[in-house]
Amino acid sequence: MKEVIKTVWLSATMSLSIAVNANSDRVFQNIAAVDEALTLAQIKTTKGPASLLVLAQEGQQISAVNLSQVFDLYTNDPLDILVQVGSEKVRAQAQQPQQRFEFSQLIIPTGLSSEQLAAGGNYAAHSEESGLEDVFLFPKYSQPTPGNQAMPVNAGQLLDYEIEICTRFDRDIRSTDDFNKATKAFFLCGDFSDRAALMRNIDPDDWESGAGFTDGKSGQGLFPIGFFTVIPNDWLSFLNDIQLQLSVNNDIRQQAKADQMILKIDGILNLALSEEESMRWTYKGKNIPLLNERVLYKGQSIVSGTPAGVVFRPPENTFIASCVLKWLVTGQFFKQRITDYVIESHIEAGLESKAYLQPGDHIAMSASYLGGFDFTIESSKK
Repeated sequence: MKEVIKTVWLSATMSLSIAVNANSDRVFQNIAAVDEALTLAQIKTTKGPASLLVLAQEGQQISAVNLSQVFDLYTNDPLDILVQVGSEKVRAQAQQPQQRFEFSQLIIPTGLSSEQLAAGGNYAAHSEESGLEDVFLFPKYSQPTPGNQAMPVNAGQLLDYEIEICTRFDRDIRSTDDFNKATKAFFLCGDFSDRAALMRNIDPDDWESGAGFTDGKSGQGLFPIGFFTVIPNDWLSFLNDIQLQLSVNNDIRQQAKADQMILKIDGILNLALSEEESMRWTYKGKNIPLLNERVLYKGQSIVSGTPAGVVFRPPENTFIASCVLKWLVTGQFFKQRITDYVIESHIEAGLESKAYLQPGDHIAMSASYLGGFDFTIESSKK
């Protein structure tokens, strides 16, 4: 009888999984209608990056109109074609004959900055799981890389994932007026981090200060991005309709709609612009500003925060109590502050658990209208 129940349960679970996955394919491989949003991508050509108006995706192929051929414009950022030609002329090209392109042909824009404006604690459920109370901002220094590249993990790192929606603009943003006038482009991104570096540099008395987050979330390969640049007519309505999903080895870890954001893109920007000019953030031992000259420059992105489901959890009270006891009994108080001892113990426990990303893990990220990408974690060659 038990075996029969087990068989029925497994069959039902598999059916549900298949239904969910099938539904996910429909949700996350859809391209927005051109009267709602323009979806752009790029490929490499001998004349330079060519921009495409993407009209459909089927599996690993897209159907698109080559805008660079039509207008004889080859730019490092597809947004520049909108500036030079205008969105209506671009939208009109949807009626032209389409070409098929392999997903493997797509490239990311080459004119993007390595400095990003990032938000932490911007989804309530993630704040709760991570022990955060308020939305806070920090600079992320990481050059965008194609989302299909393998990501290295170094020995001693606690590599954690975060799926996010990123936004960039067709101009420098110095004010709310600049934001309102700017063309807003959305794309899928990952805000990956080394939680060990983050914890070693964090202010344990004020997590929302942002201290430690730049160190933990910066560096080569920690900012993978998708290949679609999507420009909606109504940015807020479009943003709220996006659903995010991240899986590790086919196990869904993060899944949420962007309408759960506490601060939307304008709120994040307003918070950044209202910050007094300060060098209170640090990176590699040096003080840095949130934004240079209080400007979000063209090519920089807003990294808007992640839903619940990350690996990291703050140490529980029982763990801290156990560490305090060991710290006293073993005489570690002669060598380390108690906060440092707890942090190092927490890092060691994380390494031993192997709960964080390991070589061979497969990450898949997707978002409605923004496409998706997947890659594998590999051992660092350092």
